[in-house]
Parts: sequence; C-alpha cells; structure tokens
Amino acid sequence: MLSVFRRQTRSIQPKGRTLCAFARDRSGATAIEFAMVVTPFLMMVFGIVNTGMYYYSVNCLDRGVDSAARLVRTGEAQKAGLTVSQFKTLVCNAATTYVDCSNVTLQLQSANDWGAVVTQSCLSGGNLAPGTGVGTDSLTTFVGAKDKKVLITACYRWTTSRWLPYLKLSSFSDGSMLIQSSSAFQTEPYL
Repeated sequence: MLSVFRRQTRSIQPKGRTLCAFARDRSGATAIEFAMVVTPFLMMVFGIVNTGMYYYSVNCLDRGVDSAARLVRTGEAQKAGLTVSQFKTLVCNAATTYVDCSNVTLQLQSANDWGAVVTQSCLSGGNLAPGTGVGTDSLTTFVGAKDKKVLITACYRWTTSRWLPYLKLSSFSDGSMLIQSSSAFQTEPYL
C-alpha cells in the first residue's frame, strides 16, 4: 500500500514545479527568437534587393541614353531622318527590356551656346512631364544640326519601388520613383 501511495505522489507535482520546468526548457527558443527577428530581417533583405534593382535600372537607362546620344552627336540620327518616336525606341532598345519604355519620356533641346541650354524638369504637377515633341516630329527639329549644344534627358517612372512603400523613396503618389539620365554634348561638324 505504501508503494502505491509513493507512485501516486510522484505523478502529482505541484504547479510551480511544472512552470519552472517549462521555463528551463530551451527546445523552442530558436524558433521564438527567429519569429521575433524575421520581419526586420526580411525588410532588410527586400530593401537590399530593391536597392540593387534601382541601381541596375539607373545603369540601364544611362547606357540607353549614352548609346542613342552618340548617334545624335555624330550626326547619324539627323542624316537618317529619325523621328522622336524612333529615337525613343533606340534609347529603350539600348537600355534593355528591363526598362519599361511606356514609362519613359524624353526632353530634347539644343542651342548655339551652353548658356541657352536650360535643364527641364521631369516632374509636372506630381506626374511625369510630357516629352518633347510628338512621336512623328523630326528629331532634327529638337536637337539641331552640326555644331549645336545638345541636352538629352530621359525621365523614367520606375514602378518597382511600389513594392517597398515603407522606405518612402517615392517621387509619385502611387509609390513610383523618378529615374533621370542626361547626356550633354556638342554635335560634331558632320557632312
């Protein structure tokens, strides 16, 4: 009878002892710690990825503008009789398919001296400013002929930034950012 009583007392433990044993148990500590840091960790990782995508977009747009501007600088675009729309297509093709051409506008201008070239804003009333000219206008109308000072500015509404609204990097009300690339040069004295 005494052995039965001892067995019953061993199985019945005071509540304080059970809580202490639970508090000493470390088997789920890693999962709890990870649950506490997973949100800031993922925000940081997505922020790093988004920043990398931003700089890649800037690089692509710069490459597109520089490549297309070379055709204007050497007079090839003027001799070929390109339109503003065709020139924009050249910029977008050189910028790779990562740049969404429907979100790109071009500001084109030329002058006889640098003092007359004025930088134009890419933003107009919280939206992307309209580009220079209509797509069927001749490119030569805006960039001039030989020996002109030319400024070509590409304005790009980068919509990928909407995925990380907590960074508050947007230029537009929908969370999109403005990426701008310019090329300033004097056209060569081509024939």
